[in-house]
Amino acid sequence: MLFDKLRRVTSATRYLPFIDGLRFFAILPVVLVHTVDFYEAHAFKISDTALYKNIHLASIIGNADTSVLLFFMISGFILGMPFARGYMGKMPLRGLKNYYLRRLTRLEPPYLLLLTLLFILNVYLLHNFSFEALFPHYVASFFYVHDIVYKSHSFLNFVFWSLEIEVQFYLLAPLLVAVFKLKPLYRRLILLAAILVFSVFNSLYRMPFLSIINYLQFFLAGFFVLDIYLTTRRQGSVVFDLLATVFFLLFWTSTVTREAMILPFLLMAFFLTVIHSKVWVKILSVPSIAIIGGMCYSIYMIHYPVMVFVMNRLRLLTPFFDNFYADFFIKLLLCLLAVGLAGATYFVVVEKPFMKWKLKTAQRDQQKV
Repeated sequence: MLFDKLRRVTSATRYLPFIDGLRFFAILPVVLVHTVDFYEAHAFKISDTALYKNIHLASIIGNADTSVLLFFMISGFILGMPFARGYMGKMPLRGLKNYYLRRLTRLEPPYLLLLTLLFILNVYLLHNFSFEALFPHYVASFFYVHDIVYKSHSFLNFVFWSLEIEVQFYLLAPLLVAVFKLKPLYRRLILLAAILVFSVFNSLYRMPFLSIINYLQFFLAGFFVLDIYLTTRRQGSVVFDLLATVFFLLFWTSTVTREAMILPFLLMAFFLTVIHSKVWVKILSVPSIAIIGGMCYSIYMIHYPVMVFVMNRLRLLTPFFDNFYADFFIKLLLCLLAVGLAGATYFVVVEKPFMKWKLKTAQRDQQKV
């Protein structure tokens, strides 16, 4: 079946489709916002129109920055799970060698292939940069330190900045999850205190480059949600359904985005109420939503170059129906379709084979244990 081909492969003993559903609602605003911003900058200043302001389009399409932070929280939840379950005695602890090997074989090949293709494209086909000018940036992006070295996002694909943060967290995760060795009350107090400290620090001080220090509070918030998830019974109720909806609207419309100290707790509240909401778990587990969310890594990496390619050609055309509103929505839909097809193709052809490789490695590890 088509769904089987597109579904993400996981080495976890229990697949959690609602997590992929959360990824769907994290990746969608990223693609929407970048497409709208490109149209705004290169085609027509849609934000000055009455329609844009009347329907509050900026709130409807979501907030890309906040969505990336939700990705960070999900990473904390997922990567912390095998360690936390191990420390709680719910499953055998796996070695660090296997942990890092799985991260390496799962994430590196799709990223490095796309990075190299973009380098070749920019140097030899589009001639946007010379080899000498772009190669140092390629090397910095190759080792996930572009933002640290150059204090700017990657020249090859600016969205790679968040992958650099993710990799820094992957390296530190085995150390940070040691908090799960502590008793529940102590580790929760420590996690809450650390989330607050890093939230306040990053609200008062901005480092000259982006690193895990800027966003550690969101990964730790994922740990806190994981702790509650593993240690409490989840009994759905209308209260959790309503609370999850309220927190989702606050997250989606970026109502409190500027309140940096509140945002980690808002996203944590959304995540916590979702896992206790029967309605939201069902919504997020809908196959089409979960499958798209499962492809988010490929979609995230490839969406911007695909969007630029498509929009650069569409903007050369006469506005559809000689109406900027019709032109905007038609081109937005065409761009979303192109990104979806390209992302699904890259997922099936490049990313998923390495998921299967990782699964075989994990199965061999379990047999050894």
